[in-house]
Amino acid sequence: MIKLKTLVEDLDTVGKEDKDINNDGKVNKTDSYIANRRKKIALALVKETHLTWPPTQDHEATMAKSELRSMVQNATIIYKMIEPNQQLPGWVSAYITLASDYMNSIEQYLTEEANEMGNNE
Repeated sequence: MIKLKTLVEDLDTVGKEDKDINNDGKVNKTDSYIANRRKKIALALVKETHLTWPPTQDHEATMAKSELRSMVQNATIIYKMIEPNQQLPGWVSAYITLASDYMNSIEQYLTEEANEMGNNE
């Protein structure tokens, strides 16, 4: 099992990031590759966000997409950390169930809305 403390200790402090992106103790081509890859992904996400949901005055869609990206990243980390037979505190299971239920509700709403818009055209 991956210890959360180890993951956190390996990260650079916010605002004090250095050029050793993968924190392996040396700056090399791998760090350059990761930096370029991050830039390309960030540009693609910005482009996708503006093409999918044009920004509005309150930027709700842009903020939602940003939160969803963060949720996917966190969910991936959590998924990898939980072992098949691991005992979890009740509140952890309850939060996961709540988050799943909320996401299912949003997906159903947006799907129904998209279907209605498709039928109106």
